[in-house]
Amino acid sequence: MIFRALILLALLLAAGPVLAGPMSAVTCHCFTDRSYDAARPEAADAYYLAATQNTFFAQLFKTEKKLLVRGKQKGMLMADFWVAHYVAEQTNSSAETLLKARYEHPNWSATLAAQGIDGQALELFFANALASEASGTQLDRVIIDELLPRHGVLTKEDIAPLRQGGLENQEMLMVALLAKKTGKPAQTIAQEKKDSGKSWSGLFHEAGIDIARIDTEITTLLGTLG
Repeated sequence: MIFRALILLALLLAAGPVLAGPMSAVTCHCFTDRSYDAARPEAADAYYLAATQNTFFAQLFKTEKKLLVRGKQKGMLMADFWVAHYVAEQTNSSAETLLKARYEHPNWSATLAAQGIDGQALELFFANALASEASGTQLDRVIIDELLPRHGVLTKEDIAPLRQGGLENQEMLMVALLAKKTGKPAQTIAQEKKDSGKSWSGLFHEAGIDIARIDTEITTLLGTLG
């Protein structure tokens, strides 16, 4: 009896990934390193990157960071948060409803259609991106590349070179904040980061950006440039 029970347990464990739905992959966002350590300069980078993006996002869309964290813990992707909140803002829809619907459909085009939202009636830059979603266009990148210049966080001239240099969404925001704090051009900061190999948390430390006060830093960034 015990042997048969052990076999059944093994089969259930093996079937776990197959039985799991799209929302079952829980992602841990419990960061153990949350401050710069000169002895381990890159240890806190993941936290700095996440905290900067979460704070910027929350202030931009006037939502709470804890909702982002909870969503990520449930398996939601940050990319979908960007799209849901952008579309909600443009259509007076519920971002929460859009997020839940997203995981019932294969992509955002199908999601919006199911919600009765005509994606092609939204802003042209997004409508064009949505039309090419099936070919691999990353909607969150397109939205961020549009919103950063719109809110004065980066210039339109900055965007393409920074992306060509390999910067992802989180890193774009880090560079923007460092540029605001130091007065250096964003492209200069990105190049210096690449050349020096310094950690993001180390660059924040050198610039006098206290990650514990990231809300204030982002408020200043958006308030003075927006």
